[in-house]
Amino acid sequence: MNRSVTFASVVAVTAVGYLLVAGPSVGADNEVWGRKIVGETPQLIWASSHFGQVTDYFVLEALRWFEPTVGVFTAMRVVSFAMGLIYLAALALLATTVPRNARVPLFVVGALSPITVFLHGEEEIPYYPFAFLLLAAALWRRLDPSGRERWAVPLAGLGGIAAAFHGVGLFFLPGIVALRWGMDSMLRSARERVVGVLGSALGFFGPTGVLFILYVLVFPGVTIFPGDATGGAQQRLFVPLLGTIPAVPGFRAYAFFSLTHLQDVALLLAMGAPALVVLVAWAAVRRDEVRAVLRADAPLWVMAGCGLVFVLFFYAGVSVLVTQSILVPALSLAQVLATLTLTTIDPRPWRRSFPILIAVTIAATTFAWTHAGTLSR
Repeated sequence: MNRSVTFASVVAVTAVGYLLVAGPSVGADNEVWGRKIVGETPQLIWASSHFGQVTDYFVLEALRWFEPTVGVFTAMRVVSFAMGLIYLAALALLATTVPRNARVPLFVVGALSPITVFLHGEEEIPYYPFAFLLLAAALWRRLDPSGRERWAVPLAGLGGIAAAFHGVGLFFLPGIVALRWGMDSMLRSARERVVGVLGSALGFFGPTGVLFILYVLVFPGVTIFPGDATGGAQQRLFVPLLGTIPAVPGFRAYAFFSLTHLQDVALLLAMGAPALVVLVAWAAVRRDEVRAVLRADAPLWVMAGCGLVFVLFFYAGVSVLVTQSILVPALSLAQVLATLTLTTIDPRPWRRSFPILIAVTIAATTFAWTHAGTLSR
């Protein structure tokens, strides 16, 4: 009982802290961008971040009922805080699936992870999906294995909502499919499993289809543009295995097999998933223990792997530092799952794994926090 009260108190205090602590204002220097992505919503919706854009717009209109002079970025900050609370709720739910002595360590490390830089009023959209992806992962782990199949469509729908907020969520479709595949272990035939996977895939794309219909009904004459609000200034979104992306004003030349790319990926792993680095080191000496936990959570690691693959191929050639608001959050699942694995296999996490995890996590978050706003769009 005492441990339960302690955990609930930690969650409550952290939630209050999320609301009181204002994060770095990354986008405050570019009002033109804010007006473009949110202010023009009744006429133009960008497909790459359609639900995030529309959510910001409706929050803006709601705030203007009370204060007509409210700006676009104020609405985006409000949504950011809301995403932070959803992330904390998902993290708390996930923490209830580990041994009691590991709940607070898992929650605290997750609550201080680098993604939290963007959950305190940061005026961007690309990190919106990850609170919902974490919620899907937490629900999957929380559910009894024999009852997971009944939740297949809702879990796929959560993944679809994540993808509707921003296109980066689309790259986690294999992870949502893996959750369904893991649920179907009780089915007898391969045909039933394939049908179940196809059903989850349809559930994943369902929210976007429904939302597009609603957009047309709510905003007569709206144009849904099949692209990104940046206008394609970077020319290429993904790094090809062969060939080089040429340099253009504001963007570096980039090649997959280059020292620059290797440095960016290493920097990203350090910035976004320091717990994963610790897990790899731990696995070198405690391989069997790590393997057993990884096998049990294999579908979740497929989801985390989607983020790793995205980071590996997304063009990070904007500046010396990689684009934080999309690439660092993409590693958030890997960060949380690595923490979960370490605190689960460690019989005394408070004494061994937690001090290491909290130290590397605070270092990574501090670096991301102090460098937020230093990147050009």
